[in-house]
Amino acid sequence: MSDETRDVVVIGAGHNGLVAAAYLARAGHDVLVLERSSHVGGAATTEVLFGGYRTSPCAYWLHVLQHRVVTDLDLRAHGWSTIGVDPTYVSPYPDGRVLVQWRDWRRTQESIGTFSRRDAERFADYVAFWRSAGALVGRYALDPAPPTVEQLRTVVAGTADAEILARLENQTVRELMDEFFGNDQVQAALLPNSDIVSLDQPGELLGWAMTVAGPGVAPEDQGIPVGGMGTLTSALAAAAEKNGVEIRLNQNVDEVLVEDGCAVGVRLENGSVVRSRVVVSNADPKRTFASLLPGHSAPGHARDAVAALETESGSLKFHAALSELPDFSRHLGPDFEPTLLGMLRIAPSLAYVESSLADAAAGVPTAHPILIGQIPSVYDATTAPAGKHLMSIRVKFQPSRLKDGDWASLKPQLGKQLIDMMTEYAPNFADSVEDWVVYTPDDMEARAGLTDGNIHHINHAAGQVLGDRLFTGGGYVTPVGNLFMCGAGAHPGGEVTGAPGHNAAAVVQRALTKAPVSGTFLKEAP
Repeated sequence: MSDETRDVVVIGAGHNGLVAAAYLARAGHDVLVLERSSHVGGAATTEVLFGGYRTSPCAYWLHVLQHRVVTDLDLRAHGWSTIGVDPTYVSPYPDGRVLVQWRDWRRTQESIGTFSRRDAERFADYVAFWRSAGALVGRYALDPAPPTVEQLRTVVAGTADAEILARLENQTVRELMDEFFGNDQVQAALLPNSDIVSLDQPGELLGWAMTVAGPGVAPEDQGIPVGGMGTLTSALAAAAEKNGVEIRLNQNVDEVLVEDGCAVGVRLENGSVVRSRVVVSNADPKRTFASLLPGHSAPGHARDAVAALETESGSLKFHAALSELPDFSRHLGPDFEPTLLGMLRIAPSLAYVESSLADAAAGVPTAHPILIGQIPSVYDATTAPAGKHLMSIRVKFQPSRLKDGDWASLKPQLGKQLIDMMTEYAPNFADSVEDWVVYTPDDMEARAGLTDGNIHHINHAAGQVLGDRLFTGGGYVTPVGNLFMCGAGAHPGGEVTGAPGHNAAAVVQRALTKAPVSGTFLKEAP
């Protein structure tokens, strides 16, 4: 490939990079996407890990995808579709009881009532709180200039939202759960799957709120993508190419070229140079600033502050090929409907969750794994051979970096731990496992380029949400002129939303029609 010039170079064909590229091409710009892998998708892919099984190795379901992105890019016309999951979670307990969360909150209320009538009555208020919280932050999901939390306080002053924001900032997870629920098993079932590090640290609820479906999310876009997560990113790639984007695979960017404080293109690992008016990085912030920018091309305080970002929120992914459906009849009855096993959450008690968090904080593989399981084959027959099933489990809470030892050597015992734990609930599970694989934080970093294996690039945490996320204005504009961020490190953050890509495209479009743009970090590094 000879040296060339483009309007826009996007580094990485993850879902947000593809969204940004598609929007910029629709605006008439010449856009090139460079992807280091042999396929598009980043952390949202479909792979055949076992013969005949179509697996979503990292991201594996949709719950906050922005409907505007779906419609603007006409994704369904490009082969993407979803199957709604209901119930949304089934939580079995060692004592044989089970709590079922349905899309209809009233049905969930009935299930909670089997544990506690008082908790069932309070559930309506709990739902109302999170709807208000989701609407409060969700109104900014597609805002390319979101307010900081401090600015948001001024915006909502004197309104009902002021109390919601104050609670998100100041209340701890434990305080919230104790306020609404008294039963330990109910609390464990309804705790967040987000980047919390403690049940007793104020501000954790802000990060939780960023993963709540807001007003821009449509029910028909939620659920399991037919054929796995890769069908979404394949549709995004097709939409981008339809609008004129060129996507090149197996193209590893070695560095961003910077002249006079401005990005002017990229150099690839093979030595080729692509010059451009702007560079848009879909890589995570730490990878972008530590690996892609040459030594003194970014201000020192910005490098230090990026290095200090909270990224340690580790998890494992476990995938298994099963000869038969796990037997949860002790919890669900002898003739249970298989779709009840679409999404499982195993967290026996609040004390168990606290122990899991403590293990992660100590830097050791947790002896108390929280299992967020999915069996997509009960909804989508394309994911497994006839009569067989695929199971994927996200395992929280884990350290991103171990205090001692290495993740690779632990894989056999980690797999056995998870199989044994599942077998406690479904007695046939161990015998049904035909093959399995565990992905550690190290694997997720190597496979998808996620620093610390963090699926959100940086934690959803106080000081790292809304306009406080990364750089001024949500993180799209960097201290290097004409270098922009479009990935999960930018507002509104992680999960498969398309929002960072959408918002970054709006910011880049303004930059392409005006003067060069650069930003500053909101806070100095400690």
